[in-house]
Amino acid sequence: MKRVGTCPICNKGELLEFEDKFQCNFVENNKQLCNFFIYKSYSKKIITPEMLFDLLHNYETKFYSDFVDDKGEKFEAALKIVHGYINYKFRNQIVDNVKCVNCDGEILRTKQGWGCENYFNRKCGMFIYRSYNGIAMTEDNVRLLVTGNYTPFFNFTSKQGINFQAKLFVNDSTFQVQFDYSLGDCPKCNGSVLKMEKFFGCTNYLSDLRCDFIIWPSIFGYNLSSNDVEILLRGDQTDVKSFRWKDKDFEGRLSLDENFKCKVL
Repeated sequence: MKRVGTCPICNKGELLEFEDKFQCNFVENNKQLCNFFIYKSYSKKIITPEMLFDLLHNYETKFYSDFVDDKGEKFEAALKIVHGYINYKFRNQIVDNVKCVNCDGEILRTKQGWGCENYFNRKCGMFIYRSYNGIAMTEDNVRLLVTGNYTPFFNFTSKQGINFQAKLFVNDSTFQVQFDYSLGDCPKCNGSVLKMEKFFGCTNYLSDLRCDFIIWPSIFGYNLSSNDVEILLRGDQTDVKSFRWKDKDFEGRLSLDENFKCKVL
């Protein structure tokens, strides 16, 4: 087996050339102590001697534009060693001051969306697409999602043309972006409050509990948003809103009273 250089991770073993990769040979007491390896190709790009030299001595390669993704489209990237593994690096693609909640990797901008740097070597499932059901993601949305938080409510449109409101979050098991329709906990029975056809109501409305908690969608000419209801269910007041009653305009904040009815303060 051909020796190609000293292992950049343990600095004790030599990288040996195998059929499909270059791998460190460092062993001690018949136990392999270094698992570092470099595959001979990444995204259909063959590792050249120059790339191998750069990885072993500089820990990253130059940028190349002939990587090919799963859809057969070329993309530009460099390869770099991160925590003992080969990752992709994208030019000016790192989102500043945010790390993946799953693996602490950098978040990178790509053509399709935003992904953890370890997503590209299949060691992390975190990837946020550029849009969901007609709503384009902003980097503020991405920062919330990749750090385990929820987005605000959006007005989405289903494939059938049906409009619906929901928040987005990343499932911490599958790392898929999912919809959350719940506005919060019911203050009367701890059920979930959802936007119904004609009002915001508790999911236990039709259960044996027969919970009658309701927030009507309009009060004094003001139409409540899902974000307004979410604030009310937390026990907080909304910011100042504009109302109209008997041809008179006035302002106030919305809150729930002791009977869980929406009122203007």
